[in-house]
This record gives sequence, C-alpha cells and structure tokens, in this order.
Amino acid sequence: MKTTILFFSCFLLMKTSYSQTIKIDNGFSITNLKTKKFDALHTDISSYCGFIGIDYFNKKRFYLSSEIGYIRIGGKETNESLPATDSAYKVFKSFSYGHVNTTFRIQDNSKNSGVYLGIGPYLNILLSSNKFQSPNYNSYTAQKLNFGFKTEAGYVVSLNKIKLGLNGAYLINISPMAKSAYNSFTYKAFIGSLTIGYKLN
Repeated sequence: MKTTILFFSCFLLMKTSYSQTIKIDNGFSITNLKTKKFDALHTDISSYCGFIGIDYFNKKRFYLSSEIGYIRIGGKETNESLPATDSAYKVFKSFSYGHVNTTFRIQDNSKNSGVYLGIGPYLNILLSSNKFQSPNYNSYTAQKLNFGFKTEAGYVVSLNKIKLGLNGAYLINISPMAKSAYNSFTYKAFIGSLTIGYKLN
C-alpha cells in the first residue's frame, strides 16, 4: 500500500514538469453505504477531505487534472426496534482512504474565469483497519482497493498566476468496498471543495 502511494506521488511530481497549474483542494465529503439485500449504514455522514494535484496538457477546450489525497467513506444507522442501551442501537462506521484520480475536463472559459465538466477513473486505497468492529457487521471485511469513476463540475477564476475555484464531484462506485460471504457494500460519495492553485507558466 505504501509503495502504491509513493508511486502515485512520484507520478504527480514528474507531471509538474509538463503541468500548467499546481493546486490544493480542501473540502468535505458526504457519504453513505448501501447493500443490494437490505438497508444498512444508509444515513449520510460528512467528513473532511483534501487533495493536492496538477492541471496539465491544457488546450483551448479541454485539459487533464490529476489528484492524490485523503477521504473518509462510511455511513450510520439507528435501529429503533432495539433499546437505546444496546450496542447495535446506533452504528457509525467510516474508513480512511488514500485517493487518486485523473479526470478529463471540458472547459468553457473566458480570459480570467470559466466553468468545466470532468470525468475520469479513481482509485481508493484503504489506510485504516478493514474491520467493521460492530456486532451487526462483523462478518464483513473492507477491501484494500476500490475504484470507479469521478464526475465533477466546477468554476475557476484566474488572478494573475493564482487560480481560485469551486468544485463539486460525485464518485460512481464500481467495485465493492466491503464484502461478506453472502453480501457486499457499495457507497455513494459527494465531494465539495475549494481550490487554490498556482500557474507555472
């Protein structure tokens, strides 16, 4: 896992040689979990998330954006049929991930500002324990990797060499994030963040 994170860190550093903007994104994620067989941990939780990245191969109408960062994914539930003193009455669970993505962004911009739409693959790398640590779900194990597609929309303003922006994203989960012998968890994840970047050329 550490080797994988190091590889992507080196990838981003090498790309800065060809990039036009280096950037930092800080924001929050809203996530919940779901299964095909029953409702579980389906209530939203919110968490901090942060990314560093680069925008490169910038053309008039499109460019590429790559990021590496941190995100928490999970959910919560309340079982009203149980007494409030029961350990299964309220369940909250989240997992920490290293996150990497590359998106293809279509832009419609004027000289100093503009909007964009993007889509591209992402990979989550588990950083925390893979156990649910709940009697409700002790048969489930979180997977070390899960992946899917990131869809996003944003707005960017350029102030000389400084770029400021807003970004909203939704992660389309393809692979399960946790499994048992008979069932699996996937998730929904929305991300909102503020971007500050510096143009290298």
